[in-house]
Amino acid sequence: MQGVDQETFRRCVGCFSTGVTVVTTHQGEKHYGVTINSFASLSLEPPLILFSLDNASRHMPVFSAAQTLIVNVLSEEQFSLSEHFASHNDAGWKNIAYRDGTLISACRVLENAAAHLECHVETRHEGGDHTLFICRVLQAHSDEARSPLLYYRGRYCTLGALHPNETRK
Repeated sequence: MQGVDQETFRRCVGCFSTGVTVVTTHQGEKHYGVTINSFASLSLEPPLILFSLDNASRHMPVFSAAQTLIVNVLSEEQFSLSEHFASHNDAGWKNIAYRDGTLISACRVLENAAAHLECHVETRHEGGDHTLFICRVLQAHSDEARSPLLYYRGRYCTLGALHPNETRK
């Protein structure tokens, strides 16, 4: 079988716009967050989501051991949070607005997110250079007034106007 070169593959999958999330967890008293755009719902019954994390991520050891986490779906005004948690420096949580989760109080909910899901990690599966996390949603909250931050063709963007034939549900 002939393979596709990485640059062509990256351009093609970049045509699929995604939301931007920051997944948070903890190890003891230390808190971690990482920007993820490979996030999707998996099942309504039971409520499951999935995301993947690069095996080379400096946070992989923490997330590999995590039993609970919170997925924060970023709102359009949270571009700087996406950049903060995607950076390779250890800027930590200074000047980050957060609160403790409702059910998973050891993990952090980012203030002003469009939504957040408190989750228990069900399974992990290795796939190429990433690990796929499948998580059961225990608690969920959305802020209908906030529009999501999007990622498309290697750039951040916003939802903008809805198509004239579409209505918001």
